[in-house]
Amino acid sequence: RDPVAGARSHPRRIPDHLRNLAGQSVRTLSRGGVLSGYSEVVWDGTSDAGNAVSTGVYVARLQTGNRISSRKILFLQ
Repeated sequence: RDPVAGARSHPRRIPDHLRNLAGQSVRTLSRGGVLSGYSEVVWDGTSDAGNAVSTGVYVARLQTGNRISSRKILFLQ
């Protein structure tokens, strides 16, 4: 389980995604609105289909207001 954390200044309903290095969507991390302030999403190492993902580097896309940031995640089994 890997936490993906960040501070949000405005509540949003825009999904945050986890992608592989080829740019393919692996997992939607957040589907609903997130309250303002600090929040954390925990990823269990599975895809949206419920399959375990391979060891590798993934990119978490986080959006707050008009700002989009990305974080690299190294997933090791």
